[in-house]
Amino acid sequence: MLQLWLQGFPENASQINASVSVQKKGDCITYWIGASNYVSHKVGDKAGLQFAITSLIINNHARACEISCPPLNIPHRTLMRWIRQHDERGPCSFYVPRNVRGGKIITTEKAVECGRLLDAGMRIADVARRAGINESALRKAVKSGRIPRRGGRPEALRHIPPGEMGKVLGLDRAPEVRTLREKIAVMSGTGTPMEWMKELSKTWMEADP
Repeated sequence: MLQLWLQGFPENASQINASVSVQKKGDCITYWIGASNYVSHKVGDKAGLQFAITSLIINNHARACEISCPPLNIPHRTLMRWIRQHDERGPCSFYVPRNVRGGKIITTEKAVECGRLLDAGMRIADVARRAGINESALRKAVKSGRIPRRGGRPEALRHIPPGEMGKVLGLDRAPEVRTLREKIAVMSGTGTPMEWMKELSKTWMEADP
């Protein structure tokens, strides 16, 4: 049985075509066909907007060219994308949370750890895998100077919060003064501190000529 819609629009509703209108009341947007409430959604509810608009178009209540005009002004390309999504994945797909691609955020601790591993000679791919972050994100961070490196540019430190500067300088791994004194006492007690200093200097020069 063919259902006939009563003509006439609700008060303060904006007309989309001869039979469809849209009304905003408080935080709710309602689409009317004649005097009948067709569908509603909250202001700012993108999924609800997508469902309502595609439903109007697919059920031949409104055309895309009418939706692209005032009062809705939704671009025609956007409408075609919504309709294609509706046809391929169904109306429920509008309410499925988007899957954000990419790895974990590179925190300050991760940045310091990655810089230390890179300075030790590890490849970026291996460092990213070990730190549990996206390789592409790590490469971009290295290129932009957000990974502190030994002998790197001082400007790279501007990305490090002041409270984390101790970790950048390695102070969290530095031994206590009492420990240093004990080690110095042991080294000086061998009777050949000068020979040890020469050997240590030679090792340093060979490692970093």
